[in-house]
Amino acid sequence: MPRQIIIEFDFGSDRRPPYHRVLNFNDDLLAFAQNNEWMSFSLDEIDKTTGQCVHVKSVRKLRRVLAKVEELIEDHGFKGIARLTVVTAPK
Repeated sequence: MPRQIIIEFDFGSDRRPPYHRVLNFNDDLLAFAQNNEWMSFSLDEIDKTTGQCVHVKSVRKLRRVLAKVEELIEDHGFKGIARLTVVTAPK
């Protein structure tokens, strides 16, 4: 059964999100999705600064996708700001 990785950013109530950094993260996430057949990332998500949803087509590939998403989070300086949640994809 497919899964979704929900990525939520918490910049705090007194901080504005670093818009360009989030867009750069989204661009890298999209590039990763385009090069991997076992996951997808909606173009509707690309401009969001509040959070993203990555669709993982195979549960067997979930750990690999999670590791790459965590790597992208760290590369873009969002460790401690981005929160990952895995849910079962709706039918």
